[in-house]
Amino acid sequence: MQTAKINIKDKTFSAVVVDTEESRQIGLSNTDHLPSGKGMLFVFDGPQDVTMNMVSMAFPLDMIFIDADDTVIAVRQLRPGRYDTSVDNVAYVLEVNAGEGSNLVGEKVIIEETSKGVIGAARKGAKLNLIKIFRQGGLFINRR
Repeated sequence: MQTAKINIKDKTFSAVVVDTEESRQIGLSNTDHLPSGKGMLFVFDGPQDVTMNMVSMAFPLDMIFIDADDTVIAVRQLRPGRYDTSVDNVAYVLEVNAGEGSNLVGEKVIIEETSKGVIGAARKGAKLNLIKIFRQGGLFINRR
């Protein structure tokens, strides 16, 4: 499981990295809750227009949209039942608990990889092929 440490302003998040179409579609769906300071980092194949949704979600999220210059360009809070939001020119989206993304627009983001190559390759717009999401090991609590 690929993870990253993300620092924004005075906040630090530990996040699972998802970079394939399949893993991005699954996201945090069917997850009961997200511990404080944890998240999911969606990595795209270079800057693009991105639409995120709340399908099969049980709790509200802040979606932190980050551009290729590692700057927060938008934060959107979505609740279950509100299905999507779109932002242009996005390289990454960090999903965290509702409220944890407040007051971060315009802030610089530092992403520290826990293993080599995934984030750097995305910054170059390379096609990535990471593992399918694996939600165990203490980062997420699943519904079963």
